[in-house]
Amino acid sequence: MLKNILNSKNTQELSTNEQRAINGGGAPYCDNGLEPCFDRETHRWSCVPRGRCGYDC
Repeated sequence: MLKNILNSKNTQELSTNEQRAINGGGAPYCDNGLEPCFDRETHRWSCVPRGRCGYDC
């Protein structure tokens, strides 16, 4: 099943730290047009404007 998911368009495999962040929770609740974004460099969550995760995060 993993191969089928990774063969989907615009997907990527998560690193171990990213998987732990998702499994362990920790994503903040964001309101006012913001969404949670995981910063791969600091391995921390933050709230960013919708659609900007991966750019400013």
